[in-house]
Amino acid sequence: DKSMFKFYPRNTVSINNIRSFCKKCRKDFGLKKDDILFCTIDLLLMIVDMNKSGMSRADAITQGINLLNDIALEDNIFFLCTVQARRLQNSISIEKLEDLDKYRCTLERLKESGSLEERSRIVLSLHNPHYLVNRTPCSQMIRDLVDPILELTVLKNSWVDNLGQTIYYYIDSDHKDLIDYVPQDGEIPNS
Repeated sequence: DKSMFKFYPRNTVSINNIRSFCKKCRKDFGLKKDDILFCTIDLLLMIVDMNKSGMSRADAITQGINLLNDIALEDNIFFLCTVQARRLQNSISIEKLEDLDKYRCTLERLKESGSLEERSRIVLSLHNPHYLVNRTPCSQMIRDLVDPILELTVLKNSWVDNLGQTIYYYIDSDHKDLIDYVPQDGEIPNS
């Protein structure tokens, strides 16, 4: 329902902007106090509060995450935030299919970014090997072996014990649609 969706039309945003915007959304959507509002923040670490001058990056992130958690609890909001895992050195190349695992996000790499993992109730990893082989030096044979399959893996879940569960989506490049992909018994995608 498009009437229940709003987009914040600015290039920069602060946590106070998010709080005000969420309050406006709750009012415009006619949500009751016990109705959950879902809010997606694309690239969480780009919020201006996460880069405050005069304090370390880790302290700014901790303070920002604490403020977002306060808003979530006060106003019954579920924040779904995206972060980009620390990039690997550009010198890494893909010489065999197993090298793609080096690019897979792990909780350890996310912890290095500071204060995100321990304050998150759920952490999902998005891994796109097809994109990687087309952007990283590798042989044509490896490119041909990697199907356009997007992997969504549960790295942490405070509600349900499904750690390590992976859902696969086939990317239909003509239409940019995500189509459920279920590996056959014993099949490993991109093997």
